[in-house]
Amino acid sequence: MSRYTARITYLDPATTEIELVGFLQGKGLATSPGQSRISLATGLEGSKIATATFETGEILSRALKLTPQERLLHDRHVTLDDTFEGFTPLSDGDKIDIVALHGLNGHAFDTWQYHSSDDCFMWLRDSLPEHFPGARVLTYGYNANVISDVSTGRLRTFAETFLERLRQERDSEGYRHKPLVLMAHSMGGLVLKQALIVGSNRADMRYKDLLESIHAVMFFGTPHQGGNGVSTAEFLTNLLHAVNLDARSDLIRELNPNSLFLFDLTGDFRQVIESLHTVICTFVEGKETKIGRWPLKRKLLIVQEQSAILGVARERKTSVNANHSDICKFKGPGDAAYATVRQVLRELIVEITPVITARDANDQPPPPSDLKYTTNDGDWKKYPVLEWGAHTYWALSHIDNRYGMTIVAYDKQGRIAGRWEKAGARYIHSIKMDRERVEFVGQGEYSITFALKDLKIT
Repeated sequence: MSRYTARITYLDPATTEIELVGFLQGKGLATSPGQSRISLATGLEGSKIATATFETGEILSRALKLTPQERLLHDRHVTLDDTFEGFTPLSDGDKIDIVALHGLNGHAFDTWQYHSSDDCFMWLRDSLPEHFPGARVLTYGYNANVISDVSTGRLRTFAETFLERLRQERDSEGYRHKPLVLMAHSMGGLVLKQALIVGSNRADMRYKDLLESIHAVMFFGTPHQGGNGVSTAEFLTNLLHAVNLDARSDLIRELNPNSLFLFDLTGDFRQVIESLHTVICTFVEGKETKIGRWPLKRKLLIVQEQSAILGVARERKTSVNANHSDICKFKGPGDAAYATVRQVLRELIVEITPVITARDANDQPPPPSDLKYTTNDGDWKKYPVLEWGAHTYWALSHIDNRYGMTIVAYDKQGRIAGRWEKAGARYIHSIKMDRERVEFVGQGEYSITFALKDLKIT
């Protein structure tokens, strides 16, 4: 159950945020004051999906009890729930997908939401879309229980279901190759690891496009190495206490050891991400968590640094001044921990998203001997360039002036990192781009086109 927030589905595609607010207010359902307490985005079938945070739990309860007739909007009987099962889009964007996966006994909305007696802030909804307007942000919810689902081995099923539903969510023209950043909290990271291993082992390549689109995975307090010296039973007990749930330690000790495979995925997962050249961003909890009750109350790090680190070449480690539960909850846009996470994400998006710009070719190193810097209008100071992460892509013409251009990628040190030749145009004058392709336009509007994925340097 979400704290005061409902999801509203099956909204007409033409529904606006103003109409939605008016609809709720007309039912006496006051939303929480402040900006961005409502989101409205496009779902899988084209219908709109919204979230609305209400002032009190009593208002949320009334909203969930609306009759079918009371839920009529634009001749549709919309639905309201607070379970957030499956995917919930929080914003629309065509540049990148950011998908958040909660941990066991977590919640697709509340895991990422800070709330106090007089305020709340769900950064994935209330701030992230504003900072990254080209991002489609989604949460994924699943009803997983630490004890029962670990003991029965159902977590593999959760992983497989997540993977397939994510493929379906992106299985449309223009979305299959859209860059993807995945983030997971706590043991949700273990489910995520299992999902990617399952996908990479499919002989039919069903998830090939999906896996190759994953640029980065962000882990918030994920125990890659298990309890790191602490028994599995004790670790799971501490984890449950960290989220204010009681657990009988004798039940946890009786877990079938063979069902705890999630703690032994690191080797296989390393191979997967290294083959995909995926960036790993690890967030380590910097504060101890209070667990237990008096007189046995104590404080400890639920996931210690040695366990939180995956240990791969492309891993970026960041310490967050928060405990295990709050490592992915922030008090507001000015929260220092949120600023840290946002900066990590900004750097990832710069690496992911190509940008069309203009550079002064006079500042470039000499071209290869068979090529030359030439623009259709002769202005070297405004040479059309594609910037992508640490590289710039220049469309150079041939010395013999034939109709063909070679795209040369330079790194930040001015070294050539790649080149691609194609006939059909010469003398660059502009660059055009959509989600999947980039077009280099030359003299007479003749052009050459490349798939972005073919130009990506890993």
